Amino acid sequence: MKQTGMFWHVYHNCLVSWCYSYDERKVYILDFKPKDEQELRIKYMQPVKGQLPKKFVEACKAHFKARRACDKAWQAYLENSKTNECEAYNEAYEVYDEAERVYDEAERVYAEEINALHADECPDCSWDGTEIVFE
Repeated sequence: MKQTGMFWHVYHNCLVSWCYSYDERKVYILDFKPKDEQELRIKYMQPVKGQLPKKFVEACKAHFKARRACDKAWQAYLENSKTNECEAYNEAYEVYDEAERVYDEAERVYAEEINALHADECPDCSWDGTEIVFE
């Protein structure tokens, strides 16, 4: 199984996103998600086979990278409780916030293409437009 890249349904409420490690995410699902959701979550979490718009993929990668930096800065702040660590977190959060805005805009702009590709690659999917439906 491909480990890193653009994947469908890495999260139950996100149609497509950058996956840093398929195996790590699968372990997380098995360890922390409700038992009755695990099979479907893992089934739907698949690499994108077709071509997504380049600008959308770039926005996804930037969003993921900014989120990781923000998480690291927050962890450093919690561990050290120093003023400069708080400032570093605030700066990282500003970058993340902007990356999220760009990602949301790219998702909106390319929604039709993304949804068409999803329909081709995940025809039996229970995605309702906002999240996976677990029944």
